[in-house]
Amino acid sequence: SREFRRPDAGSHTVEGNVSGARAMQLEKQRQAQQEQFEAEKQKRQGAASNSVLGIKSKFQTARIGTQQEQDFRAKTVGLVSASDFVAAAEQSKDKSYKDDQQNEEAKRKLEEQAKIQAKKEKKKKKEKRK
Repeated sequence: SREFRRPDAGSHTVEGNVSGARAMQLEKQRQAQQEQFEAEKQKRQGAASNSVLGIKSKFQTARIGTQQEQDFRAKTVGLVSASDFVAAAEQSKDKSYKDDQQNEEAKRKLEEQAKIQAKKEKKKKKEKRK
């Protein structure tokens, strides 16, 4: 990093101001300039550190399709025969069909549990009223 330092003017000695009032005035101006420079330097360093982007933020991987489609593409890379491809496609469809069924069953179970919970709460409210 660049350093901005002015040499000491020598206007301060043990006895006091030897160089005169003008020298003291100029030294105060230099000190003010030094402080201004340091403040500007800190400001720019802060701004520069916030604006630095990593390589991952500049480029994004292409996300084409769903996760199932991406898995299927990964499995079928390098397949030579059409029969291998058809078998992989059927396997993928079966798997997605099973996943869909499992998701539907899980949803039904959650809905049933929510209904049961609602009935229990209604019973509690009725008992409190009595």
